Amino acid sequence: MADLTPNAGMAAAAQQGLDWRTEGFGGDGLVEATITDARKMANREPLSESKVRRMPAWFARHAVDLEAPQNDPDNKDYPGAGRVAWQLWGGDAGRSWADVKVRQLDEEQRNIHYGNDHIIAEIDDTLLDGTEPIVKTINFINARPEPVCIVSGRLEAERADTVAALDAAGVEYFELYLNDTETGSLEFKTLVAEALMAEYNIVLAVDNDEAARAAYNTLGIETLAPDDIPDAAGAAEEEEDAMNPYRHTAPVKLEVRESAMGAEYLTVTGYAAVFDQMSHDLGGFREIIQPGAFADVLGASPDVHLVIGHNMDLPLARTRNGTLELGEDIRGLRMWARIDSRLSYAKDLAVQLKSGLVDQMSFAFTIPEGGDTWTVDDAGSVTRTVHRIDGLYDVSVVAAGAYPQTDVQAVRALLRAAADKGLIPNRLDTSQPETVGGDSVEQHAGGTVESDTGGRQAIQNLQAAKAKTKAALHNHSKGL
Repeated sequence: MADLTPNAGMAAAAQQGLDWRTEGFGGDGLVEATITDARKMANREPLSESKVRRMPAWFARHAVDLEAPQNDPDNKDYPGAGRVAWQLWGGDAGRSWADVKVRQLDEEQRNIHYGNDHIIAEIDDTLLDGTEPIVKTINFINARPEPVCIVSGRLEAERADTVAALDAAGVEYFELYLNDTETGSLEFKTLVAEALMAEYNIVLAVDNDEAARAAYNTLGIETLAPDDIPDAAGAAEEEEDAMNPYRHTAPVKLEVRESAMGAEYLTVTGYAAVFDQMSHDLGGFREIIQPGAFADVLGASPDVHLVIGHNMDLPLARTRNGTLELGEDIRGLRMWARIDSRLSYAKDLAVQLKSGLVDQMSFAFTIPEGGDTWTVDDAGSVTRTVHRIDGLYDVSVVAAGAYPQTDVQAVRALLRAAADKGLIPNRLDTSQPETVGGDSVEQHAGGTVESDTGGRQAIQNLQAAKAKTKAALHNHSKGL
């Protein structure tokens, strides 16, 4: 197992960051999880694998912050917030260390997968149409239990753009192979498939190209054309019904600005939820979320998506690939996201944000037994106070007034469950059937969102993303 104990250089950097924070430097943007991890580094306590895997992406994204004048040691305002955060993440030593550790972790995962079932998938006209997601194929491979090896005739020089497009489309995969040879696409795919068969048991190849499927068949690999993928709509509806979701929304402040990374990317910051604020009437009760409600779930490093309208078919950002970061502070659930504005729906969302057509947020969550309390005042008004959230699935930008029938059913389920426990009077009309589940996934109004860079868009329906191991195979790895 890779040793995730911080080295002496990281410990010194983290301690410097903590000292600066004590002296009042660093600003208000630091989240408690960063401070907690910095204390671990300073004490040279092992970090979590999730933290280590997020470090390279964080350093790559925030290196530009060190160019600010206040982060120059000769500047009278040194250290600026960017330098303080850099040190809290382990500084230059942490950046080099994390790169090495991620490679070690990937190699360990690769060894674990040796001999196991895997599938192969192409990109062009199979997973993506240009940069647009082909939702049916993506949903199909994401739902498969086997890790996915993407084998494409795209050139290795296109790796950065390809990774960004796959991540933006929500494609979950294990390895990414792009053509770094002098051979044509078909020969490259054949060579890679033969190499993969020496490592894994390849049970299926999904490819739009008939010649490629024929080559895979010759190797004894079962193939499937995207057009032949069975329709899973019924299963999706059944899963959503089982989750018993509801959503309630509230107006939020949305701003669109230019991104520091340029026009190709959109940066979104703000609050997906705000503490100690009473919601509007949700259909029988109002709700308050208390400070600290997200502490447990964020500590578990959940895989959360930023979406529009809770539609999983339009992914914008996610925590697992480092394009979405969430943290809890005294105000609420703080959010940072980087979105590829080249996506058509991101451009559309930018227009909607600027015009005010979209101005609300929601988030999907579950609470554990005992995670809420119900009260009824003298006038009979019901209030639910949420103390603890144990599942966080998406943060979503939504249009005003979105109250589908599934929301009504979930609200009724919550009220019935509370009434059955004697927490509130039973005022429901029992002549109308409703679905009452265990932990229902709820969609809750959020807080302010400020977005940087041309547009924004999001997407993702209400369903927890399936965790799937990502790893790399030598220089062909996707990288994290």
